Amino acid sequence: MNQEENDNLNKYPWKWLLASYCWLSILIGGCLYLTKYPPEANGFLDILTKNFNGNMFAGILTSIYFVFLGLHLNSQNDNNLENIRQIIERWKRERDSERIYQRFLDFLKDETYHDVRFPEIKSTAECIGLSYTIEPVREVKTGKLVVKKSEMKTHYLIKVLPLDQSIRDWPEQIIKYQNSPIREDEYYFCEFYNGSWHMSSDDIGSPVYKFNLSGKVGPVESSYNANVYALSSVFQTKYTEVGQLLINESGAPANLIEEHVVVILLLKDNEGNYFIKIDYSPAKKVYYTNPKNSFKTDDYFFYIENLGGYGSPEVRKILAHSVEDRFRELSIKVPSVPWYKITS
Repeated sequence: MNQEENDNLNKYPWKWLLASYCWLSILIGGCLYLTKYPPEANGFLDILTKNFNGNMFAGILTSIYFVFLGLHLNSQNDNNLENIRQIIERWKRERDSERIYQRFLDFLKDETYHDVRFPEIKSTAECIGLSYTIEPVREVKTGKLVVKKSEMKTHYLIKVLPLDQSIRDWPEQIIKYQNSPIREDEYYFCEFYNGSWHMSSDDIGSPVYKFNLSGKVGPVESSYNANVYALSSVFQTKYTEVGQLLINESGAPANLIEEHVVVILLLKDNEGNYFIKIDYSPAKKVYYTNPKNSFKTDDYFFYIENLGGYGSPEVRKILAHSVEDRFRELSIKVPSVPWYKITS
């Protein structure tokens, strides 16, 4: 038995059992009949013509025929089921393709902007693709979509909007876009093929970027940080930025190449006090102080107010050392405040 027969036996064991049963039944039936009616003068021909009823013989032949016909049809049914499954999957792909195609056309006709995601443009292997906001380009006078048509293709003109300010203010996010080939505030052609929309700067020859419609956030509906809103609406203290510091997740100084980076602003108010802002946090006062109930002058340490929640105690300790070193690099003398003069 070759490999193909072995595979068929493993895949369809019931067929082989049924065929074996049919052949075994015919063999046993024949042996029993010959035992009862042994061939004599004219041999086996007499059995078929004299002792065997013609209708019975035809019935046996017909039964054998239908057994093998059933086996054959069952084999064909398996092939037919596979063909039907492939047809259904192809129909689903075509339906999804039509939905994707029509959804983007509806956006071009009825909406002013939409976010899109480029699944093949990633900053890391875990990234699901960079996101941009695009808008359809329309004629100024008529408001009609700008479309470039030829005998072979139809290209819709869109514009990639500049990245939202919330991304630009977030170093960890802006790093992801620094190697992106997508050009902000520029125009692109859009074309549909292979079940997806693609974007390119030229209709022939330039790199093509596959994209999908994602959520609708865009520059109009972007989120607003609670700290930023409070500082702009309630607190009116004015600060002057005197420096910046980038730190990583451990609190140590970082560079823009690292994946997770937090920006710290070094600030000064009109009274000569110094502060830091961690991303969008309120200003946190910094100074040198000494332990409570101590009156020594040689046990002062660098302190940042309200640092709870920014990592473990070890991370906060490293962060404080990083900020202290940055002030020293900038030749800024942070004031000292004895413990008994601290009012906050």
